[in-house]
Amino acid sequence: GKSVVVSPDGSRVYVTGYSWAVPSEFDYTTLAYDAATGVLVWGRRYQGLGGGDDYAVAVAVTPDGRYVYATGYADNGASGYDYASAGYDASTGGSLGARVYNGPANRSDYAFAMAVSSTVVFITGESDGGPTAHYDYATAAYQI
Repeated sequence: GKSVVVSPDGSRVYVTGYSWAVPSEFDYTTLAYDAATGVLVWGRRYQGLGGGDDYAVAVAVTPDGRYVYATGYADNGASGYDYASAGYDASTGGSLGARVYNGPANRSDYAFAMAVSSTVVFITGESDGGPTAHYDYATAAYQI
């Protein structure tokens, strides 16, 4: 695992990272455990649109404990890696879908951290800014 967070009420522990699967190679893997027993409650995988390697690096839970989000960078085909954030119902692991950020240069972008409020998911990392060939900080925000 790359990141771990505990639900606000302390009943669940959420872990995210990446694991190997055939044929999609590395994919995000997000797991929910019962904090008292350590029993796996649910586990989900996310694969980027490009079908290549995808790396989750951070997990966060909303202040009310209803939703869990995992972010990182996923292979999205022609644009290389892009920020990708997958959301889940914290109780069931049901998918809320995913959001992708592709920077202005249409090249690789790498998310490294996230925070979640009751209404917004914030993701930050580095994004290829274009002709300068240097990476810049980029922060994306999505309504929940």
